[in-house]
Order: sequence, then structure tokens, then C-alpha cells
Amino acid sequence: MPDYIPASATRDALLALVALALLAAPLWTPLLHLSGPTYHYEGAEVVTDGDGIAYADDSMNGLSGLPISNDIACSDQFDIRPCALEGLVASGATVPTNWYSGSQNSTGSPAPSGNERYRYAMVNDTVYETTYVVNGSAQNDNGSYRIYLALEPAEPGEVLRSVSVGEPHEEVPDVVEEAARRGSANAPAAVDVPETPVRLEDDDGTDTYYRVYSNGSTDDTTPLLWAIDRLLTYAAPLVGLALLTGVWSRLEVTYVGGED
Repeated sequence: MPDYIPASATRDALLALVALALLAAPLWTPLLHLSGPTYHYEGAEVVTDGDGIAYADDSMNGLSGLPISNDIACSDQFDIRPCALEGLVASGATVPTNWYSGSQNSTGSPAPSGNERYRYAMVNDTVYETTYVVNGSAQNDNGSYRIYLALEPAEPGEVLRSVSVGEPHEEVPDVVEEAARRGSANAPAAVDVPETPVRLEDDDGTDTYYRVYSNGSTDDTTPLLWAIDRLLTYAAPLVGLALLTGVWSRLEVTYVGGED
């Protein structure tokens, strides 16, 4: 048995590896991101501001369509209908709902769990928690009592932590966390961005909060990169298959052994 590997065998082994790499090109080519759009994401810090919650950058507080959290009604100042309703409720009035209770007890929060449109509301730079009371003074014909919506002032720091996602329990997409930490980040594919602040924990254990949002996309693909991407995706597997077929046709198997 020879103690060396023939040069032809080494060459065939290398060709086989190259062929397998070319066959797998459609799997690793997207990782190169040679063509296609690049998606941009930005992060804005969210802080407690007196009795309320606001963006640290004042210019962000007037940005239409970007509420601080989808769990905080009226955190986008252009969300007019909830703002008008919650402004009335915050002044001490209550608003009837479509829910009813069989109990006359007015304590607690008798609204069915999960049916609330939002958990908190911002009115006049103050954050409130939604609560519900039973109108025990008026009983319907069926013996039930109508439930009314009310608001109670809430501690803004606790509210901000309650509505946020992220460390240390929930996971968020890497590009979203990067945008929160660095202020901006790019990704080759669009991701779902939480419609609420992302919570990060500093080295000293302090929590910071950032609202991440999409800032559009750009496509700077050159014709050369587009052509390379198409060749690797569609032509490379065919070349790899041809190489592998050639290597296989030269393969010889020799058996050496006894008659048994």
C-alpha cells in the first residue's frame, strides 16, 4: 500500500470541495447581501418627564404616527379621538362602556381581561392607568349593572417599565437592539419592530428605554454586484454539478482482500 497520496487524488478532492461549495451557493449567497435593499432603523430615547413619559429629544414628541407605545393611548398627540375621550375622563368624569357586571360592587377592575383597547393614557403630560367602576345606582331590567371607564394617575417609571420589552426577559431582533444601543442600524431584510419602547440594562444595572422605528430603505446595488449575485445564485450550482460529475466519473475503487 503506497504511503503517499497521488497528486490526481488531491486535485479531485479539492475539486469535489469546490463543487459542493458551488452547489450550496444559493444558501450562502444571501449572507453576502450583494444586491437588494438595505433597511434602516433609528432609535429615540424615552424618559419619564414629571408625571408623564416623553421622548428625550423634544423634536420627537411632535412626530406624527410614532406613539411612545401602543399600550399608552394619546402618546401620539395626533391620536385625536382617544385624546378627547381620555381628557374628559381624566377631568373626573366616567364614560359608559358596553360591558355589564352582575355585581353591584364598584371596587376593583371588573372589565373582562384582554378586552381593553389600551392599558394607559397620556392626558396633559400626565400618565394614567385605565380602571373600571360599576354604576351601582342604576340596575338594568336583567339585574346587571353597567361598567364605566375611569382613569387613575400612575407612576410614570412603573408604566414605562410595564409597557417596554427587552432585557432581561424578552428577546427583540438583533437589528432593533443595535438601533436602540447605537441610535441607528441597518439590515438586509425587514424585521418586525415592537410598537413600544425597548428596555436596555446598562453595566451599572440602570434601565434605559428607546423607541425603535423604521426609517425606510435604500437600494444601492450596482450592475456588477447584481450580476455577481445572479451568477452565484443560479449559475454556480450548475457549475458545481458539472464538476462533481467529472470527479465522480474518475473515481476508481480497488478491492484488495482474500477469497473469503
